[in-house]
Amino acid sequence: MTETVGRILVRRTQSDHLAFEGYVEGAFNGLDSKTSFVLNGNKVALPAANVRVEEKRGEASLQATLTVSPSLKLEGQLREETSTLASTGDLVLEKALSYFKPRLGLTWSPDAADQVRVRLEREVSQLNFDDYIASSTTASTGAVLAGNPNLAPQQSWVAEATFERRFWESGAAVLTLRHAKLTDVIDRAPIYVNGLAVADAPGNIGKGTSDEIVASLAVPLQRFGLKAAQIKGQVTRRFTSVIDPATGRRREISNLHPVDWELHFNQDLPQLKTNWGIEIFAGGFRERAFRLTEIETKKVGTPIWIFAETRLRPDLLLRLEVQNIGERNAKRIREVYTGPRGSSALSYTDDRDLEFGRNILIRIKKTL
Repeated sequence: MTETVGRILVRRTQSDHLAFEGYVEGAFNGLDSKTSFVLNGNKVALPAANVRVEEKRGEASLQATLTVSPSLKLEGQLREETSTLASTGDLVLEKALSYFKPRLGLTWSPDAADQVRVRLEREVSQLNFDDYIASSTTASTGAVLAGNPNLAPQQSWVAEATFERRFWESGAAVLTLRHAKLTDVIDRAPIYVNGLAVADAPGNIGKGTSDEIVASLAVPLQRFGLKAAQIKGQVTRRFTSVIDPATGRRREISNLHPVDWELHFNQDLPQLKTNWGIEIFAGGFRERAFRLTEIETKKVGTPIWIFAETRLRPDLLLRLEVQNIGERNAKRIREVYTGPRGSSALSYTDDRDLEFGRNILIRIKKTL
């Protein structure tokens, strides 16, 4: 895969209250893929197995920022994105796309500790080239994933409000509420041959919604007797909805986690020339993929790391990490149907529980 991006940016401050910014950007992306799949000695044809996909994309933007008062700022932005997508090989296709992406933002700071940010924006996702090509998973699942070079980017109108409160010099609490109305949702869509659904591939399956509540907290711990220490955490609760093309019923969007969270503790010990902490990079999560003839659910436990980093000499750094202390596991549950899920019975459920052990990492860094 190749990616080339270039951008020219211009800023102008018109006055103490008004500033302008504009840019033009160009990008070229390319991907070559050759895939083969053999089942019981027989070669199985996969849609979009041998293709080259190219994207030429350009974007122009103009933004104005108006400072109404020391506590109130308005932002307006107009963007236009155009792109040409072409595929050669198993599927010869070329199409042009164009999207207008306005944005309006407001920032209000009633005092030094509080801030409110509001935005309304049209967003257009960048296409994942992995969705364009066919692939087969490992023998542990036996699933075959077809590609679809005829995808359109997912678009959304996003309304967002953020409330921020600062405290104890370096502490902060932030709450974000976000609602998005989606069109051209990208998910797994059936592939029809002679009117019958025979497989599935990434596809645009219509409209949907996404609602998110994001809360983050950073707390300095000096007041609790821990000098030069801080704890940070963030949690995202996500609610999504789309019509399942296989059943005609509402469900969540594939592979989006209903809950994501992380937690970090860090403390400096200057007298020991040491920094140590506890990290939870991605708390336990669950994701679900809805395919034509199966539902695959992955549940991953919580990883906990402890680290310590000390400077033995000005030019010598020692780092010790104990990873996955809780020995988190990963479960994969496959509910496989005898045919398309909307009209077929459940055939079997494959439930696998993978265990992961602890790891110890010792790293010595020498500066020359």
